[in-house]
Amino acid sequence: MSKDAIARIKETIDFVEAHPVADATSAADHALIVQWLKNWQRLSSPATVAKLSEMLSQNSAPNRATDAAARAYLRATTLTKCAIALPESGWANEAASDKAAPAGGGAGLYVGALRLARDHIHSAPDYINRMLGELKTHPVQFLGEHKLVINGGNKAGNPVQYKVAMKDGAYSFDCYGVNRGRVTVAAINVMATKYATVSANPGANSLSEWLPASIAQ
Repeated sequence: MSKDAIARIKETIDFVEAHPVADATSAADHALIVQWLKNWQRLSSPATVAKLSEMLSQNSAPNRATDAAARAYLRATTLTKCAIALPESGWANEAASDKAAPAGGGAGLYVGALRLARDHIHSAPDYINRMLGELKTHPVQFLGEHKLVINGGNKAGNPVQYKVAMKDGAYSFDCYGVNRGRVTVAAINVMATKYATVSANPGANSLSEWLPASIAQ
């Protein structure tokens, strides 16, 4: 692998490390992204690193920016998405798409890349399982620090299998499989009832009405 290929990857990781974006991720998550990039470089084969490094080159970009910082943002965008969140089979298309962006659009794409990387990292099974443990052990504290999005609804049967992943910075629990999380948990799905439909006799409604007899007992 050429020295230029190694240097390009290192310079791009250094750029990411030096350019956190408060609106994209927390400082802790930005540091985590940088660590994942460094681990990727350290653990990947020389051929794999060289392959992605070549894709970072802006020489063939149809809208190649004259500003060095703009080109650096595009390289950081491609590296962050490919090294952390995308399979190798999708690298070429992603790199081509980033290079086709308007000359001044690199900074905006970089924000999106940081968010994608954050979501991917926190969707890894070890992170999700740790999160679930914290949620079960200290639910009030957890809910005061993190966002949850529940995609439940009128899903037949209980308990229901929920896919869990991070999406747009919030932990998503989805019983319809839309988020394609790699961790699945079983949970009781209690359908919400409009107050207008039970206001005349609220005491007649209880959790047990929604659960299978074996669970309700």
